[in-house]
Amino acid sequence: MSAPDSDRLDEIERRLRVLEDIKEIEYLQHRYVRCLADRDWQGCVDCYADDAVCDIRTHGVKRGKKEIEQLILGELASMVKSRDAYVLSSPIIHVDGDRATGRPASGRGTATSASSARRSA
Repeated sequence: MSAPDSDRLDEIERRLRVLEDIKEIEYLQHRYVRCLADRDWQGCVDCYADDAVCDIRTHGVKRGKKEIEQLILGELASMVKSRDAYVLSSPIIHVDGDRATGRPASGRGTATSASSARRSA
């Protein structure tokens, strides 16, 4: 295989990995919303990587799974009592090497993680 062909194949493989990562993050986001709708608070916690950063509305930025777990199990679980439905559409996901950030297309809230969802080639 010539160098240009090899470079082209490497670029296609890189782009495919990014698309697969985005799809995996979308699935994780859907799983999180399903857990939220079911009031499966531990399931919500389990959706976060150990190195995640989370910013949920007026609760402030939480860094790391332990802080996020304290927020979800300590504050949100006791505060949220309604059986509201949730709609998640058009998430904005950015993958940059071993880091990814995601946020809903509207509203406030972000999540950032490095390394956890990344597969090796």
